[in-house]
Amino acid sequence: MAIDLSKLKSLFIVDDTKQTEQTENKDETSSTENKTVQPVIQGNVDQSILDTLFKSLTGNNLQGFDYFEYKQSLKTLRGMLDEQTAFKSAFATAATMGITKDKLLETANFYVKVLAKEKEKFDEAARSQGGGAVDAKKKEIELTTKSIADKSEQIRKLTDEISAAQTKINELNAFVLQAENKIAETSKNFNASFNTINSEISTDIEKIKQYIQ
Repeated sequence: MAIDLSKLKSLFIVDDTKQTEQTENKDETSSTENKTVQPVIQGNVDQSILDTLFKSLTGNNLQGFDYFEYKQSLKTLRGMLDEQTAFKSAFATAATMGITKDKLLETANFYVKVLAKEKEKFDEAARSQGGGAVDAKKKEIELTTKSIADKSEQIRKLTDEISAAQTKINELNAFVLQAENKIAETSKNFNASFNTINSEISTDIEKIKQYIQ
């Protein structure tokens, strides 16, 4: 039984407060030569990432009655019954559709694997992004720093050239910091978004195992 994107999204509760939860970064960027303090970045649930994950789940929706249809029934019952009774009652409905406990767990685990594949793709993309421009800039920083050291030893009078190279290093450090922060922030946002869905499915799996005999 196909499930559309909006309906699927409505099955998962995403607390808006988590989306704005951030670590207080004490902006203590060091003014020490050639060094910049790396701020602590905490991931937030990102709506665009959630949409990507939900689209992947929708695109891989299994035919027939499965975990998502069970969860839809469960969501309705949870507003009227205690948790254990809701899980059992939702399963009773699923059983009329020919769903067994094993089949329910199998389909839930299938969607966990779908999410895991999305995480693998994201991690690979993040590694590729970080391994290109950022690494090149880091190498450029190393070469420029060596150039400064060599010229300082050889000709102390070339202060203007050394000063210009130092300015370049500061600019490169700023570029690297900004790029790495963006990658780290996106990675944290992905993990927070991934965990939001994956954790709820995993919790449902454990409760299905616990409540449904």
